[in-house]
Amino acid sequence: MSDELETDEPETDEPEPAEPARGFRHFRRTSPRYAAIWIAGTAWLLFYVAISPFGKQPAIIHLYAAALALALLVAGLLLPNLALGFYRWFRAYRRTRPFYAAVWIALGGLILFYLTKSPPKYLPHIGVGGIYGMGAGVALWLIAALVLVMPSQRYVGGVIAVVLGVVSFPLCNLGGFFVGMFFAVLGGSMAFGWMPKKPEKKRRWFRRIQPGAGI
Repeated sequence: MSDELETDEPETDEPEPAEPARGFRHFRRTSPRYAAIWIAGTAWLLFYVAISPFGKQPAIIHLYAAALALALLVAGLLLPNLALGFYRWFRAYRRTRPFYAAVWIALGGLILFYLTKSPPKYLPHIGVGGIYGMGAGVALWLIAALVLVMPSQRYVGGVIAVVLGVVSFPLCNLGGFFVGMFFAVLGGSMAFGWMPKKPEKKRRWFRRIQPGAGI
């Protein structure tokens, strides 16, 4: 009788469902608030990078920049799906091209341009270093746009960026005090070595190969 009453449930080998990933990385990928903050902060930073070569700006320009960043932040919080969708689209977009290489090249060009920036009437008096710094800065910006818009031209753009960075050492204030040259060479090297897809890892060095298996 006792054996009939005992009804043990059949044991199953199904694994327990794993807990969802948590932490900042999960928050960064799924939170609309992070997407809104990222959009506002990036727009504010790009605005100041764009106006930095033009020297000191009046206070009204800084108010416009703050108002733009605040408006983007509020819009992203009010429209979370739109902000998160744009952030995910940008992440997918930058993974299909040498994005960070273009960022370093543009930063190197900004440093070379900014350190030798002078009014046009003083250009005949600043010498080769000043003229080369401004020309190299503009050329590096164009190269950054080239490798970003046309990833297939990354080899040409990367080589030219490295050459401009190295030549800036004797011609432009020691390469923008080494900083501009470093960023230009770093970005050019990253553009040259960038690949559209990560190659599959082939771990064959210390692996035992079965007899008759192809190598």
